[in-house]
Amino acid sequence: MWASFVEAEPDVVINNAEELIAWGAEARSAEGGWSGYAKIGADIDLAGYAWEPVGTRQAPFAGLLDGGGHVISGLDVSDVERAGLIGYALGAQVRDLTVSGSISGTDSAGGIASWAESCTFERCANEASVSGVNYSGGIVGMAFGTVRLEECVNRGNVEGGQSVAGIALEASGWTDFP
Repeated sequence: MWASFVEAEPDVVINNAEELIAWGAEARSAEGGWSGYAKIGADIDLAGYAWEPVGTRQAPFAGLLDGGGHVISGLDVSDVERAGLIGYALGAQVRDLTVSGSISGTDSAGGIASWAESCTFERCANEASVSGVNYSGGIVGMAFGTVRLEECVNRGNVEGGQSVAGIALEASGWTDFP
């Protein structure tokens, strides 16, 4: 089953860097993970901010992130195990979002998500340089379960020590590229 959300009003609309940083902190502190609906309302420049990825294996990002066709630029992620805008996603949906900047992980890295399990990514683009010590992918570093990637594109440089892929790497289960 694909990640699917009944759309209502977003729990949060994010219009600038300060709001994105605040939402990230809230999402990271949510017990059991964050499962709401967040919408990006404008292009956001994170230059000068260090980003800590949303979602861990213990508290995954399990919500809907609607980029609204906007760009998050200046994304700077370094020296974290699961590097990306999202560190670990479980049953999540991300759509209509472009990221650019620099993403470097001590294990895995992905432009949108470092690890994704049973997620859907639609019309996402990576323009960031992505590097993981072990696993790197332009959109998703590691894909597990049923991961659907539709109309996603990587325009960034992707490097890795063990395995590298332009869109998604290390598919375990079934990954769909319609």
